[in-house]
Amino acid sequence: MRYADSCCNVAETEENGRHIYVFNGPCHICKKVQTVKVRGDHLYAYRAGASIQNAMPLNSAGEREFLMSGICEPCFDKTFAESEDPENEEDTELTPPRLMEALMEVMDFHTLEGSTGVRNLAKIAGCLGYRDSQYFGQFQGGSYGVLINFLEDNPGCCEAMVEWMTHNMTAEWEQSIQSHLPDSEE
Repeated sequence: MRYADSCCNVAETEENGRHIYVFNGPCHICKKVQTVKVRGDHLYAYRAGASIQNAMPLNSAGEREFLMSGICEPCFDKTFAESEDPENEEDTELTPPRLMEALMEVMDFHTLEGSTGVRNLAKIAGCLGYRDSQYFGQFQGGSYGVLINFLEDNPGCCEAMVEWMTHNMTAEWEQSIQSHLPDSEE
């Protein structure tokens, strides 16, 4: 629920004797304000570690998606449910690679290289619900602080980057790393 926690206004109310949290926020794509109600005991179950599907069975898949990604159900369906071959059910499965491919197409990201790639990566982190409360490194349509928040929250990503650096080590990088190591006495 990264989007709901960082980008939505939250109000508390009571309905039929149950504590209810009401999340209000704009869809990333259409910008229309969405409202999602979540029972307090369901939110507690989610915060305690249950998957969002198991913790919030009374909320629709579209409502749960909005809480996680900030994309409303109509925009999600329009953007991600298109299939190249409607006869093939496997083709319509929204696997993580297909979701990312569709997002990159919708956002018109043609590269992840150079400074444009870094800005696009920061924008992707923003689509995942990350925000930059410090307004660090602003650029048109995003900020580098969003990417920093993403990296701080996902240590596996940092480990993958170090692994990539290790496997793609250049002579220049080796020399630079060695200059940071203490001289060894043999």
